[in-house]
Amino acid sequence: MTSEENIHSESNNTWTLVTRRRRRAISALSYIPQATYSSSRVRTPSPWTPTDSSADPERESKLLRRMQSSIRRLEKSRFFRRFLCRMRSPLIQECLDKLLVSCSRIQIVAYGIGSIESYEVPRLQLALAILLMQELGVRVAGSIEVFDPILSSVECAVVAALGCTVVSVDEGGRREATVPTLFYMPHCELVLYDSLLEANWKPAMLKRLVVLGNSFGVYERCANERVGAGSVSLEVQEGMC
Repeated sequence: MTSEENIHSESNNTWTLVTRRRRRAISALSYIPQATYSSSRVRTPSPWTPTDSSADPERESKLLRRMQSSIRRLEKSRFFRRFLCRMRSPLIQECLDKLLVSCSRIQIVAYGIGSIESYEVPRLQLALAILLMQELGVRVAGSIEVFDPILSSVECAVVAALGCTVVSVDEGGRREATVPTLFYMPHCELVLYDSLLEANWKPAMLKRLVVLGNSFGVYERCANERVGAGSVSLEVQEGMC
């Protein structure tokens, strides 16, 4: 996704809605919390601040302009039009309505965005999260919570300027879905999905959990082949329908 052409090519990726009716897809979820990664790799939540504490208004201004450009470019892309078409489908809307039965708002948590100053792909990933929040409108509770341990002070300032909130705790992906929560994880390692699912592997929490991220099926195949997570397709995983 480093150019408009690449954004367009993403439109051919597979979207999968995982429901209790999709037993084969759910079987991949039951595999993940097992021994793919040892428990020693699970991090305990701890306070976090950027390693560089210095502000740089010039860099912040430049990066904000680049982010705004990425948002506009993505918004005009064929990929985003297809994304909206999928999001507005009756099945997705029905699932969102069920998710919000007990609570009128959904929280969006974005993990693993990457360095938005260094690379275009993370800028596009954050841009999509922001556009998704705009699409959901009044159904979103507050701002998007964003966390990646590599974010710099400049990047944190720009994320805040875009209306998002930088999480001040490294949760290691172990956020419990105590309220309806959409976890936006477009480019995360398997260990982060593993931690998230392990922390929420209860029926009451799975009913409040939506994951927008990579294909669990591809992760499973890669783990079985012992080659790690390679090229993956964008997939919607949701545990409440």
